[in-house]
Amino acid sequence: PDSSQYNLSGKVTGALNIKGSSSQPNISGNITSPALSAMGNNLSNLNLNFAFANNALSITKGAANLNNSPVNLTGSVKNLTAKNPDIDFNLSSPSFNASGAKLNNLSAKISGNINNLNAEIKANNLNASGASVNNINIKASGNLNNLTANLSAASISASELKLNNLSAKVTGNLDNLNADINANNLSAGGLSFNNLNTQLVKKGNNINFSGLNLKSPFGNLALNGGYNIAKNNLNFKINADALDLAKLADGVPDLKGNLSGIANLDFNLSGNINNLQGSGALKSQ
Repeated sequence: PDSSQYNLSGKVTGALNIKGSSSQPNISGNITSPALSAMGNNLSNLNLNFAFANNALSITKGAANLNNSPVNLTGSVKNLTAKNPDIDFNLSSPSFNASGAKLNNLSAKISGNINNLNAEIKANNLNASGASVNNINIKASGNLNNLTANLSAASISASELKLNNLSAKVTGNLDNLNADINANNLSAGGLSFNNLNTQLVKKGNNINFSGLNLKSPFGNLALNGGYNIAKNNLNFKINADALDLAKLADGVPDLKGNLSGIANLDFNLSGNINNLQGSGALKSQ
């Protein structure tokens, strides 16, 4: 193929050893390069040891700098000529940069075949677009039509939003998705909420939330509702039980010290995201 199609450039040095018969070859080799570029990516200090035997390709050592990020790769592809070969690869990097995102102490493992893959990704820290995620652990299995994934993170920070001890389980596919999400603490806009728990269901363009429960300093909150992606419409119902109005007013300068009592709140929010309408009732206990 034409190398210009892939924007290939650089020099490669290789060594190849072939043993065995034509029907059962045993091949091993090494590829090195000081610098390569392909499709806008730069690879430097490449050092790759590989072997082929019994219809299996093994990478016994793979080290390089990918876009100035040090990367190590080992693994194998078994049943190489089969329609769905089995893979088993391990990748690690002390500091990995990609499209503005930075991962520290990244490790990733992927195994299985295209119909049933298993993957685990860990990183000490992820920074991207002003957001920071600490102690990430993702385990996933299945395929694009039927995926099961478990995610956990010690903390997530983005602008004024912060989540602590997040865990989530996701099943399904992009058109039919189910997720259970939990967090010990959510803080935003100077307010702090404990024991976040919610279930999310996505079917086509509709995303429905249920059981979004929060324990706040001024009472327990429950949110249920949905959002239509295509129409950009929102429909939410908010319930607050034993709402402490004095504590709630503390967060509103004009009301602080001028509101007190315990009440229950029922509030509905609906309409296009650019023209929301709200109505509700506040009942004292």
